[in-house]
Amino acid sequence: MINFQLNANLKFSNKYNEYFKKIAKIVSKNQKNKKEIFFEVNIVSDNKIRSLNKKYRNIDKVTDVLSFSINNSQLIGEIFIAYQYAKKQNKNEIYEICLLFTHGLLHLLGYDHNNKINTKQMFDLQEKIVHEAI
Repeated sequence: MINFQLNANLKFSNKYNEYFKKIAKIVSKNQKNKKEIFFEVNIVSDNKIRSLNKKYRNIDKVTDVLSFSINNSQLIGEIFIAYQYAKKQNKNEIYEICLLFTHGLLHLLGYDHNNKINTKQMFDLQEKIVHEAI
């Protein structure tokens, strides 16, 4: 089972929480390891994600999503989604935010896009999950 805590204002919580629950359920259903996991999701400003990107990746620019693995006994990591930046990337805001949530979650679960094969696998999987959820 995959559980998460959404850290966002009420507007975002109401808008995305149900979609995020669907995505977590789909991903959980397809995971080989059925242990219970927990992570946090943070909807943040462009300034906040730029600051995190600079601090942890030494890249001084805004990005759409960051995920940080923690891997302690209760929390596997955190996802940060830049809301304003994401809205600019796609006219379908719900699709884009759900895609970024899924992308971050897959990173926390060990997926990566560090070569062509892994990139195709990860991006195909995240598209499939989001299309099933929304």
